[in-house]
Amino acid sequence: MKIMNINLIKNIEYAELLSQPENSKLSKLILKKLKSLPDYEVKQNNFFIECISTKNIMKEQGWKIHISASNNNYIHILKEVIRIIVPLNVSFKWVSIKNRNIMLTKDFLREQAGKFITIYPQNNIQFQVLCRIFQKKLRQYSGVPILTDKSIGNVISIRYGGFKKILDYDNEGDGIYCIRDTNKKLVYDRREIGIYKPEWITENFVKPLNNLYPKQKSKLLEQYNFKNALQFTNYGGVYEAIQKKDNLHVVIKEAKSDFRRL
Repeated sequence: MKIMNINLIKNIEYAELLSQPENSKLSKLILKKLKSLPDYEVKQNNFFIECISTKNIMKEQGWKIHISASNNNYIHILKEVIRIIVPLNVSFKWVSIKNRNIMLTKDFLREQAGKFITIYPQNNIQFQVLCRIFQKKLRQYSGVPILTDKSIGNVISIRYGGFKKILDYDNEGDGIYCIRDTNKKLVYDRREIGIYKPEWITENFVKPLNNLYPKQKSKLLEQYNFKNALQFTNYGGVYEAIQKKDNLHVVIKEAKSDFRRL
C-alpha cells in the first residue's frame, strides 16, 4: 500500500548535497528495529520511510496528525512518537534522519515544511486519543510551524486529507491528488496554507492547548505600519512598511527559528 508522496524539492542535486549521513548509525538502528516488527511493512522511498500496519487496513482519507520538530530535537520526538503508536499498530511515515536537513532549508516547499512525522489514525476516536497523548508527551518541545494545518500543540497539528494515493486530472490534464466528498465524488485535496479541512467536514473535538504560543507584543513592530508582503520563504517573510514617527519607507525581514541556515 503506497502512501501519497509529492515532489518536495525541485533541485535534486541540491537535495542530495544536503542529505548527509548525519547520525547514520542511529538512523539505521531505528530502521532496523521497525523492520523487525511483525505487524508492519516498512518501505523507504526517496524522502520518507513508510511504516504501514499489516494488521489494520488504512482508510482512504480522514484526520491525520503531523508532528513537527527542529534539528536538535527530531530524534527525541521520533523515538517518543514510535513508542506511543507502534503498540497500537497505527500506520505512519517519517522523514529519514539524514533528510531532515532538506526539510529545514529555505527552499523547501512551505506547504510541506515541518511535517516530519505523519500519523494515520484508524478512526476518529483513536485520532482524538492520540492527539491528547501527544499534547501531554510532547508539550516541552518546539518545532517548525506547519502552515497548512490546525495547530493543537507546539509540535502537533491536524489536517483532514487523503491517506492513500487517489489521482484524478484537472481541466488541463495535470494529475491532482483527490479525496471523496459526501457523495463519493472525487474532489481536489487542497494542500494550501490556511486550509486544513474541506468545507463539508466538521471538527470541534480536539482543542488546542492553552497558551500554545505565548504572545508578547513587540514594541519594535508597533513602530511600523505594514503595507505589503514582498516575499515568503521558510526562513521568514520580507515586508514593506512605513515608520510611524517620520513616514520613512522601510523593508523589514522576518527571521523564523528552528530552520537550518546554510
